Amino acid sequence: MQSPITVLSIDIGTSSLKAGLIDTTGSLLAFERERFSKEKPETMWLDAFLICVKKIFQEQGHAPPTAISISGNGPTLAFVHQDSNGKESADILLWNEVFAEPPTANKNTQAYQGKSLFIPRILDYFASLSSSESHSRAKPTHSISIIQKLRSLQKIISGPEYLVWQLTGKAHTLLPNPRFAPAYWCDEELEHYGIAKHLLPDFIQIGENSGYLKETFLPYFSPKNNEGNTENIAVLCAGPDFTSALIGTNTLSPGLICDRAGSSEGFNLCTEWPLKAGTKLKHEDKTFDTEIRNLPSIISPFFNASTLIPDSGIRFSKTKRQSSFAKSSYTDYVEHLLENHDEAGYKIMIELAHECKLAFDILYDAYSDACQKQGIKKNIERKIIVTGGQAKNEAWLKLKAKIMEVSIQIPLCVDAELVGNAAIAFFSLGIYSSIQTATQNISKIKKIISP
Repeated sequence: MQSPITVLSIDIGTSSLKAGLIDTTGSLLAFERERFSKEKPETMWLDAFLICVKKIFQEQGHAPPTAISISGNGPTLAFVHQDSNGKESADILLWNEVFAEPPTANKNTQAYQGKSLFIPRILDYFASLSSSESHSRAKPTHSISIIQKLRSLQKIISGPEYLVWQLTGKAHTLLPNPRFAPAYWCDEELEHYGIAKHLLPDFIQIGENSGYLKETFLPYFSPKNNEGNTENIAVLCAGPDFTSALIGTNTLSPGLICDRAGSSEGFNLCTEWPLKAGTKLKHEDKTFDTEIRNLPSIISPFFNASTLIPDSGIRFSKTKRQSSFAKSSYTDYVEHLLENHDEAGYKIMIELAHECKLAFDILYDAYSDACQKQGIKKNIERKIIVTGGQAKNEAWLKLKAKIMEVSIQIPLCVDAELVGNAAIAFFSLGIYSSIQTATQNISKIKKIISP
């Protein structure tokens, strides 16, 4: 009997790795999350990955997946070195790690005038090799000279592609859409800043197979049958986590909005045109970033317009840690707050809900104005699909829907990145004719909360 077609979706976060086994109907067959230690940056993602794999396939007994699809945060970089004995090591520079002041490193970031998110980070890394003031994560892992260190550099791999390389031995960089190229790099800029082109892997398109799982990893998936050929397990890079989340929420058609609610909170609208905020994003004494960020959608010719509350989840978590519910679940804490309106946590919930309304309204008004200017009669609906940890708490979402005056859709799988990764893989495998079709079939709504 042939095993069902499944995808092991992997998403690399800032402090943990999530793994979900998803079938062609969108059912989440298994889920694991493993925090990783930054004490071993070279293997932290691989170690967490293997722990999750053991739990899903060895302990739970699921059949090996047809493919593995990996997304992650960026602009994270891995600088892979090889010593004279052929031993490889890597310096990992996470997306949120900065270089200490002053050295010369930060001057590169300040002097760079292009659109690339990666080139200034690369320049900073090179500068850090000669500075004892550099960030610990950027320091060379071996006590060798700067010249030796530079000579030993074999490749520079971005984000989740580093884990793909560890699993397959193949180095690629996923470009979600050709229009994203300026945010990565181009040959002219590499030459201008003295960065050897051969260090950076070639771009591949979304849905393109990155390679096949190394045979050495088979026992982790199927310990009772490790004699088979592992080359039938395709490994794909799904790219940045935010594009995977947009795919997983089916925010791929103009007028649709998703709310990625985690440590920060981003509202993302699919639109036919870049948008410009017409009003200030203000609430009481606070003023937020009023700019709408416009990036290409993975679906040409559309765009993704977004507004961001940079610290929403962080502020609520801080309040929880300072309360008597520090060791309780978020669900218990929220239920307590809804019955105790005088507590600081409830006031934060109200404050955040109003901020979310303002962030939503900025996009809503900008899109409505753009449609009017284009002479298009199109009314954007006041509805959002929420993903992330907040989507697990219906009581909070009911309060949020009321204040925001929106309908809130709760997906069957609240980790939209995992669903998006699976959609990319099913498209790659030929199960569905397009990423949009794959998403429409596997992105499921569990419940709708009315305002």
